[in-house]
Amino acid sequence: MAATHDIVITKGSYTDKQGQPKKKYENIGKMGKRDDGSVWIQISRLFNPAGVPNPEDSDTVFANIYPIKPFGQKQAQAPQQQQQNDPFAEEDPFS
Repeated sequence: MAATHDIVITKGSYTDKQGQPKKKYENIGKMGKRDDGSVWIQISRLFNPAGVPNPEDSDTVFANIYPIKPFGQKQAQAPQQQQQNDPFAEEDPFS
């Protein structure tokens, strides 16, 4: 029952040093498949949907689902080899 996807929300935006607008993201959980084919999701108890920006005054919160990437890999990069003794690597509380 391994996690296959991250559940991510957009929690704000900012402008980088080059003046380009960027978004801030927060990983709020995981999604995966059981052996019987059913899908499960696990959402952090610390996630508060009321804290998500709501410029349209909507009653809902949108979350995005992305395949899990290896530690340290960015969206547009090719896979990189993870260091074996990474002092910042933590056990995933969602898996």
